[in-house]
Amino acid sequence: MYTVLRFEWADPSPDALRQVGGRLNAIRPGSFDGPMRRGHDLAIDVCCEREWSEHVAAAAVVLAEVGAVLAEARRLGAEVTLDTGGVRW
Repeated sequence: MYTVLRFEWADPSPDALRQVGGRLNAIRPGSFDGPMRRGHDLAIDVCCEREWSEHVAAAAVVLAEVGAVLAEARRLGAEVTLDTGGVRW
């Protein structure tokens, strides 16, 4: 399994992506190196372990680390989700 924290905008400004990505990098260095292929979202790694319990624990840690960035991204119009192989939670 593979879990990411995904930030998606319907129509983002490049500044919003850079702002959120820069804040994420300040907390988790190297987590953002540009938008995803579609150009209007970004994602950071959360977990790639086999057990669901490890994904839940890792998600709790990441959410605690980047909580302020989540709020900022929402203010900038992003929808923020955890995504594990296409299953969003």
